[in-house]
Amino acid sequence: PMARKTGILPFDWVAARIATGRSMALPPAHLLRIVFETCADFDEAVDKLTHTPIALPVIFTIAGTEPGQTLTIERQRNAARIDRESAVAANHWRLYDEPARARGRTSPERAAHMVQSWNDDGMGFGWLSPPVLNKDTRLAIECDMATGTMHVLGCERDGIVTDITAIQ
Repeated sequence: PMARKTGILPFDWVAARIATGRSMALPPAHLLRIVFETCADFDEAVDKLTHTPIALPVIFTIAGTEPGQTLTIERQRNAARIDRESAVAANHWRLYDEPARARGRTSPERAAHMVQSWNDDGMGFGWLSPPVLNKDTRLAIECDMATGTMHVLGCERDGIVTDITAIQ
């Protein structure tokens, strides 16, 4: 989510880019790579994703290999809030009250749909329906971290365009 500094999208975008450029902290993608390469377990990854200063706000979802090891981390540059109830994220803050610009008009509806369908059908893409499935959806992935199984679907503007591909 982009901070609302002025309320005018182009100016908010420029303000966010200037703040990011001035930051000496890590970009979120770099932090994520460090986590992948150095963390030994779920708890260490959560700690690093929660406490390492970052250059711009981001939302992380993380899943471990044990039951109960799923959560969402909403990160500001020097603060974090954690949702331990579900690993669901769209493109807006759910845990922060501060004004921010959601990415996409249906972001709150997408998150609500995913929360509602959380664990409904195991790995069967039951959650992949409107508003989550929309003209901008390109890839849907379901992972079972305990077994190392991943199922992938490809999407285009008109909907799902591939069969489910299982990867082990």
